[in-house]
Amino acid sequence: EPQYPYELKQAKIKGWVLLEWIITENGNVRNARIIESSHTAFSLPAINSILKSKWMPGEISGKAIRTLVRQRITLNP
Repeated sequence: EPQYPYELKQAKIKGWVLLEWIITENGNVRNARIIESSHTAFSLPAINSILKSKWMPGEISGKAIRTLVRQRITLNP
């Protein structure tokens, strides 16, 4: 979970971030970037959350491959 920005949590502001990143053959995250965000204060927590995560890589014919992911994360106070 991304760390909710304190000021936005106190104001009960909901938001979202659309991110894109690559999952490597080892399940690590590379090249994470923000595509769009409802509020700039959500961007850094969302990126940090994704960079700390570990994923199962994509596979083709049983072989792990690099995979491009695009996902929208919704944040609620």
